[in-house]
Amino acid sequence: MLAKLQVLSGRGDNAASVNKHSNMACAKMMKRYFYHQVSLKNMSKCEYCGGKMTKAYRFLGFLSALAAYPFIAASIMLSPWFNPYNNALSDLGNIARNGWVANLYNLGLVSSGFLAAFFGMLISVKHCSWKYLCWSILLTIAGFDLALIGFFPEDAGRIHGLVSEIFFVSIILVMLAYGFCSRYLGSPKTGAAAFLLGSASIIVWMVKWPWRGVAIQETIASLAASAWLIMVSLRGFKKAGNPVKPEC
Repeated sequence: MLAKLQVLSGRGDNAASVNKHSNMACAKMMKRYFYHQVSLKNMSKCEYCGGKMTKAYRFLGFLSALAAYPFIAASIMLSPWFNPYNNALSDLGNIARNGWVANLYNLGLVSSGFLAAFFGMLISVKHCSWKYLCWSILLTIAGFDLALIGFFPEDAGRIHGLVSEIFFVSIILVMLAYGFCSRYLGSPKTGAAAFLLGSASIIVWMVKWPWRGVAIQETIASLAASAWLIMVSLRGFKKAGNPVKPEC
């Protein structure tokens, strides 16, 4: 009788131990499930915010590429004396010569320049990897320099010519730099286009054209840079859409 009771007691202890272990296993499974659900929820929030941020970046880059052209077009229409074969675009911003229309032209340059500089700064701050910084810093410099062309119009003296030259050199450099980095950014097609546009801009400035003015060369170089910036904004920045942490 005593032996039977001991056997039954042992079985009871084993059953209690099994129940204890099964409860612990269930608790661990519930804990893992809870953490998994929380991580999925946080991930979805980050992806949603990242999608919104990427769209904002793209819109900013697209806007900076086109912002100056309505002002330039309006200034040309309001300046019947302007001749692209004899003038430079900067003649439109000469306040002494073109009055309030010059302020309109310069406002377009300042607006577009600050937008481009802000776009470059956002990329530089968010993605501190060399494959972004090698062209985003140059883009920031080019944007600020474009704004300086508006701040120091043609009748400001030698400083206008200096900042204009720096701007056109910097937009060529930024396209070539992006072309070099595009392989690592996962956008080889945009990089190839950047190489072609940058090279075309160099040729435009090196060729001796039969006309006296430089407005046509300035327009071609500016359109090349704008086309590249639009491509980067709409396609080439897709790899940069992970907003969770910088690539440091």
